[in-house]
Amino acid sequence: MNIHTDFKGPGNHLYRAVRAGLINRGTNLNQWCIQHRIQRQNARDCLLGNWNGPKAKRLRRRLLAAAGVSLRDAIDIVDATPAKQEAA
Repeated sequence: MNIHTDFKGPGNHLYRAVRAGLINRGTNLNQWCIQHRIQRQNARDCLLGNWNGPKAKRLRRRLLAAAGVSLRDAIDIVDATPAKQEAA
């Protein structure tokens, strides 16, 4: 596994991983955003990839660190996510 080539980038998997990580640390995304004066929608958008500029990337790194989520964790979450069933 190569972190730089296997990481799928921001998306729902990263959003879920950060939320779970913050909960494991005794807080949640909303409370973290309030404490750090970050608009919750900006945090959500940067994790999902809807906002992906330089400021979003810095915020994403802060959120990953606060949640204790590494890129390797994010890759593992993607790998563990079941593929969507195609319509028959």
